[in-house]
Amino acid sequence: MTGLDRHLQGAMAQAWPLLRRMVLVMAGMLGMDEDSAPERVSRGVRIAVLRILRPAEALTRHLIVLIAREMDVTEALNKPCREAARSGGQTMGSALSPIHRKAQPRGDQPKNHFILFEPLRIPRSIFADTAVPARPKPKGAGPRILSFDRPFPVTPAPAPDVSASSLTGRIRALEKALAAPEKIARRHAIFLERDRRSNQLPGRINPIRPGPAPGMRSHHTPPDLKELLLFIGIEAQRGPPRPTPARLTLS
Repeated sequence: MTGLDRHLQGAMAQAWPLLRRMVLVMAGMLGMDEDSAPERVSRGVRIAVLRILRPAEALTRHLIVLIAREMDVTEALNKPCREAARSGGQTMGSALSPIHRKAQPRGDQPKNHFILFEPLRIPRSIFADTAVPARPKPKGAGPRILSFDRPFPVTPAPAPDVSASSLTGRIRALEKALAAPEKIARRHAIFLERDRRSNQLPGRINPIRPGPAPGMRSHHTPPDLKELLLFIGIEAQRGPPRPTPARLTLS
């Protein structure tokens, strides 16, 4: 990472141990360990974990994107892989799995794959012809009116527990990504180099979506995590330079 600023390199060095501590904090909140995880958690615990998980995932994406831009994968693109050579000599650069899509689980294996590309926000102005869906009314017993002729109303039952499978899967995926970030960064670097060599119309190549990162506007995000996310996010959102396709070049 010689092309990065020394201040940015220092911030990235501080981010990795912070993210690993955040994973331990979230695992402790859910009662997870290496072999087991809870099947259901309360809504309050789920919300508290998501307030840490979303900015932690965003900061991990920012770090992987910056690492991928400094990688040289020219030899990996020119060298044919074994599976592709058996099928007809296809190179790695011409057959790359889309890392921005959710990987499908095989059999009974859990879906613990880190998603690099963030989903884009779709403004409501695009759907101006359709009516905005009305906000659902809160379900409840209605206003509590005290009457001396009737017994005092009982306390409402607590909110039921929710499934924790998707939450624990995202934490496992984040833990795997922090254990080997170079592997994901290398896949993204190959994706960028392949897109640079192809003479096609521009598409989305930056996994970071425009606008504030998840958790930046929340006062529940840890201050040190928010500070690193703001500093590193400025560089990650700029996007890598890309040449203009030949057929779009003005003569």
